[in-house]
Amino acid sequence: MYLNTTRTNFSKNKLLFPIFVIDGPPMWCAVMSMECPGCKHQPQANDGEILGCLPGYVRGAYPVETKYALEEKNSHIRVSATTVFDLLIPTYGNGDLCSRMLYHAINRSYLERVENYYSSHASKREKEPLRKYVERHGYFIRAYPPTGDGIRDAYNAACSSAHTPWQLSDHDRHVREIQKVGCQSILPKTTHIK
Repeated sequence: MYLNTTRTNFSKNKLLFPIFVIDGPPMWCAVMSMECPGCKHQPQANDGEILGCLPGYVRGAYPVETKYALEEKNSHIRVSATTVFDLLIPTYGNGDLCSRMLYHAINRSYLERVENYYSSHASKREKEPLRKYVERHGYFIRAYPPTGDGIRDAYNAACSSAHTPWQLSDHDRHVREIQKVGCQSILPKTTHIK
């Protein structure tokens, strides 16, 4: 059975869905609402369950790992960031550091834009008066990166999520790997001489 498309979050509420990255300002996307014609269930097109059913080349258009595309979240984190978080959180459990990295990326991008504006104005030697500050896209930011607790919660939910291309959660995969490990002797069998 196919899902029908209804409308995007932008056409309905004039809001875009943020995807936070580790190397700059957030990406913004319009998310399509879907509807099952039979049961009238309305999932979002960026839900991990929907993304996990798509072929890889289609799934690649949305830059979020399917296990991190959690439906109850009001933002997602891009693959480049979750790859780093997957290395940091199991060892250090430091969600606050991961959150600060996302905030720092937004701030660093803004400072680069301000520097580019002022240096461009100085190099042109224009007579036009310089504005006191550069507005951040002309509106207030209403979406912020998740907190440290939010990132840890997302990591835990992603570890137990089976919304992956292979339909197996990281937790179950690790359990199966541990179960496969056997107790074998490292020394070769020797024959006993009588």
